[in-house]
Amino acid sequence: RLRSGTEGASIAGRDGMGIVYGVYEFLERFVGCAWLAPDTEIVPDLSGWRWPTLDETGRPAYLYREFYVGMNDHMDDFWRLRNRESHRAAFGVGLRHGRPDDCHTFEHYARELKKTHPELFGNRPSASKGPCKTLCMTDPLTRRLVAEAMLRNVEADLAACAGKPPYVRPTIYDLSQDDGPSGYECMCEGCRALAEAEGTYAAPNLAFVNAVADAVCAKHPEIRVQTFAYAYTEKPPKTVRASSNVIVRVCNAGVFRPYRPDSESGRGLAAWARQAD
Repeated sequence: RLRSGTEGASIAGRDGMGIVYGVYEFLERFVGCAWLAPDTEIVPDLSGWRWPTLDETGRPAYLYREFYVGMNDHMDDFWRLRNRESHRAAFGVGLRHGRPDDCHTFEHYARELKKTHPELFGNRPSASKGPCKTLCMTDPLTRRLVAEAMLRNVEADLAACAGKPPYVRPTIYDLSQDDGPSGYECMCEGCRALAEAEGTYAAPNLAFVNAVADAVCAKHPEIRVQTFAYAYTEKPPKTVRASSNVIVRVCNAGVFRPYRPDSESGRGLAAWARQAD
């Protein structure tokens, strides 16, 4: 919330991140400051400037904001902060992903399961025609073991964040497919049948993520579980819908494929909006 008058100003937020966003919102909109690039800062001549009279409240349009241009994008973290990024901003301000990573975490969980339950791998077909190396999305035991592993990650993060500001505690945990096109998905009878019935491999993936999220959030209702709509899961299923605590991270747009109502990317995003909160 921004309040200002002749006596000065007050800026308030739900937490540290909200206050920081309020500070930079005020400086940008009402003072005229701008941070156009990591090496480009604009601070206007303030002679004659007066406190504006205002009383405004607002909230970010997006839960998660990140500037990403590749694996080696070393953009200044203060620049990220001033542009209200919620991922890699200075001082750790922003939303945090929990262990083990912020995307493509199937491989992490599969690696852990192979050590304790190797029988869950090697006897299932994959789209690449070889033995399946990834997680089976419809196997009840796999779902239970992955949920238990995610709960261990949540508890480990809670212990690591003890005594620190609340905004550094992770609230999003990823459970998404390995990187790459079709060829990595499980082709067992259960996964294949659900994919064929729903017209997309997003169906077994979303059913899997829902089951894990339901188990995790029963103990930690503040947590949200994130998955992808990407490559072979890009098309939304017909009837399988994301649980209310599941975030679907749609990945079918770019500089030359923007989200516009009349574009393929825009129509895909609108279709997913009917399948996820």
